[in-house]
Amino acid sequence: MQRRRYYSFIVGLVLILVAGCGPSPFTTGATPEDTAAQHVFRQTPPGETYGFTTLYTYEFEDFAVVFHDKPHTDAAQTVYYEIVHRNQTGWYTKECCDSGGGSLLKMTGLGDLVRVTTSKSLEPMFVYGRTLSPDVATVEVEFDTGETISDQPTEGFFFVLSEKGRNACTIRLYSEQNSVLAETPVSRGDSCSQADGEKD
Repeated sequence: MQRRRYYSFIVGLVLILVAGCGPSPFTTGATPEDTAAQHVFRQTPPGETYGFTTLYTYEFEDFAVVFHDKPHTDAAQTVYYEIVHRNQTGWYTKECCDSGGGSLLKMTGLGDLVRVTTSKSLEPMFVYGRTLSPDVATVEVEFDTGETISDQPTEGFFFVLSEKGRNACTIRLYSEQNSVLAETPVSRGDSCSQADGEKD
């Protein structure tokens, strides 16, 4: 009898642990921007000033990336993002892993032309930032898949995404005359080395 109670206790404990490890409730909304704003509000610690101003939204088939700033931050040097997903009922965010951002970095090799950083999540992989010079007409990123994707900055902001890539390997900046202004490696990881070897 006692053994049966012991087994019941173990089973009950396992069920509680499994329930505790399940997915957290989603934040939902009518639009990507509204969903992202609600998610940021829910994540704001008590006593901390809440603020959300949408900067740019890039919408795809089943997800969107919403860039925004926060109170008391310089949007020219600091940008945050929320990845918002879409299903048959509308937009939603997960409770973890789909938020990121922070300070944009000056990269060696790009001089004073841009500030740039990359997403922290593996999928999708994207590069974003701000141009610091009107001479930059196009930002091109080469990924470890071998694909090269470019964007023309909007109000100085650019966003380049690869749904298959794991690493951004090289960034190139072009002028309006399509001449290369600057070029620098972003990552020297194994996947980028393999991509370089395949091109050779």
